Amino acid sequence: MIKIDKRIPWQSTPPMHVPLNKDNWLTRGLVGLWDAREPTGPAYNRAGLDADGAPQAGVTRTWDEFGPQYEFANSYIDIGTSNTVRITGAFTIVAWGTHLGTNNYRPYLSCWDAGGSQGYGLSVNNTNKLRLDCYSSGTVTLTGATNVGTGFRMVAGTVRENKPSEVWLDGVSDGTTTMSGFPTTTSGYARIGDDGANRFWTGVIPRVLLYNRGLSTAEIISLRDDPNQIYMPFQSTFWGGAIAPFPGGPLFRSKHFTPARYFA
Repeated sequence: MIKIDKRIPWQSTPPMHVPLNKDNWLTRGLVGLWDAREPTGPAYNRAGLDADGAPQAGVTRTWDEFGPQYEFANSYIDIGTSNTVRITGAFTIVAWGTHLGTNNYRPYLSCWDAGGSQGYGLSVNNTNKLRLDCYSSGTVTLTGATNVGTGFRMVAGTVRENKPSEVWLDGVSDGTTTMSGFPTTTSGYARIGDDGANRFWTGVIPRVLLYNRGLSTAEIISLRDDPNQIYMPFQSTFWGGAIAPFPGGPLFRSKHFTPARYFA
């Protein structure tokens, strides 16, 4: 078990090197995991690959009773042009956050070529609904049915192989469609909170996940109910040397759902 010295800053946060739980099915195909556990510096990709992010001016790390989060004031995190994010097959984006901005198409995560004609992304559109984009030879989008609102939400979107594409809001399916083909991102650059068209995020995003496969509804629900299962369990002196008393604890806690399991 990993122990935390509560004398250090952000003592309730486990070290940056808390490993992923490779025995958990939900780490399969996980190529991007960005959260706010480090108090300064890059937005590290904890999936163990490249594609660390660079928070831009207007992005700060904050903390509430639910854990660390990135707070955006009309800004974004630049992930850059890593091949890790240049996905050309099935993919899934999962994110948690609150948006307060008024720009059209406020992205959780996007990856676009310089011309903006090829790529993918998951955003909130101009009618405040989820929008999943998959651009290759043509534009294909999926728009959710529900107003996202300004509260804290868990969102997800996937383009699958030989199955309908789908978006979810708080683990509930919010729309499906059939997309012909996968994104083309041979020269794409990725950002959290922007789509390259200066439509920046205002609000908070504590965590974004990127998979190079299509997740099922059951997997989305599992992440909703226990967002920390992808990490190894840890032991924190912040909790008196005991195992963290709820999923999330110092790592991340869902604001909507009763925890389904404890660390053990």
